[in-house]
Amino acid sequence: MLSGPAWRPVTVKPPPAGGFDLVHARLLLTHVPRRVEALASMVRALRPGGWLVIEDADPALQPLVCLDEYGPAQELANRLRQGFRTLMAGRGAELAFGRTLPRLLRGAGLDAVRADAFFPVTSPACSVLEIATVQQIRGRLLAAGLATETEIEEHLANVASGRLDLATAPLISAWGASRGSPGGPARSGLSVPWSDERRSIIELADACDVPTRWSCRTGVCHTCVTLLLTGSVRYAPTPWSRRPPARC
Repeated sequence: MLSGPAWRPVTVKPPPAGGFDLVHARLLLTHVPRRVEALASMVRALRPGGWLVIEDADPALQPLVCLDEYGPAQELANRLRQGFRTLMAGRGAELAFGRTLPRLLRGAGLDAVRADAFFPVTSPACSVLEIATVQQIRGRLLAAGLATETEIEEHLANVASGRLDLATAPLISAWGASRGSPGGPARSGLSVPWSDERRSIIELADACDVPTRWSCRTGVCHTCVTLLLTGSVRYAPTPWSRRPPARC
């Protein structure tokens, strides 16, 4: 069950006690200098079976704001967008961070890692975002010599006219579950988090009031035999019947 949301500054310090069912960060880690360590801290904040969702843009994957650069207005827009990228990189942002999220989540020990991307090619929301962004960074663009006041005003007027098809960098969303993801006896329809307090799957079934056959407890039918990909399995008690090779 999800408790109420808790807001915390991004740090690499130990997470709060108790753990969370869900940790979510959006358009954040790419701006954090110790982003990989911050991600590891988020993973540690999860309960067994909890989910981490990270969403970050990947400006290096698609650096243009006008994909169809057919005229001076589009060329100006892309030149200012390049100036924005330059400012971001100068402040330590990782412009190719979004694409690394699936690998980083797997490397942090999460299971069931998946990812997708959102990439609008033109949208009224893109125009609103562009105006807000340029207004916010216009002073830094001018100070760095990346644009003139005339160019900024011309670009804002072009955007306000509605004649520009504006895109954004792809937003990559990646998610994964901490070890101890929910599972359970398939026929029972239950889904419960695994706990190290349970010494076996049989004990987990007992705790959930799921009846098990005597053959399950003695290992003679091999109905649940599955391929063993890695590691080893300890049996208690020892099965009466030997299992097939590379199976458990």
